[in-house]
Amino acid sequence: MKKTNSDTDYNLVMAKIDSLMAKGSDKVSKEELAEIRSLAQTVQAYEQTKYVIGAPTTTLIASSI
Repeated sequence: MKKTNSDTDYNLVMAKIDSLMAKGSDKVSKEELAEIRSLAQTVQAYEQTKYVIGAPTTTLIASSI
């Protein structure tokens, strides 16, 4: 599967995953399971670049009482 570079690509890949998963776990072939896994890795990589969580700008200092 090609790299996901846009929200449109992301939505298409998610729709493909949904359609494969809608078959049910007992009706998905080994090839389709591998495809789901591959597609999931593709969207995870996209999510990691799109939804970056930055480092905190403040620190908490724990004090003992």
